[in-house]
Amino acid sequence: MYLGTAGHVEDGESMREALSRELKEELGLAVKPESLAFSSIMHKRYQDTNTPYFNGYFIVDNYRGEPKILEPHKNAALIWASLDNLPENLIADRKVA
Repeated sequence: MYLGTAGHVEDGESMREALSRELKEELGLAVKPESLAFSSIMHKRYQDTNTPYFNGYFIVDNYRGEPKILEPHKNAALIWASLDNLPENLIADRKVA
């Protein structure tokens, strides 16, 4: 299963803690921060503001719950997609990651 969630690291949080929190808030999944395995990091600048971002990517092998959209105002759909057939409208750096 491949899932995507995003958010900002809050003051005092590690990237793992932030991802654990965002997975719960956005998809209803319970994931212990220590069970997240680092995969990669990507640096980018948003074209509209020139703001630099560092996006971290982690592997989630152990979670509780069934994924569901908990913030419908931020998500159009939750779909299952093969890595070989990702949606056309997926953000470019997410495809690379």
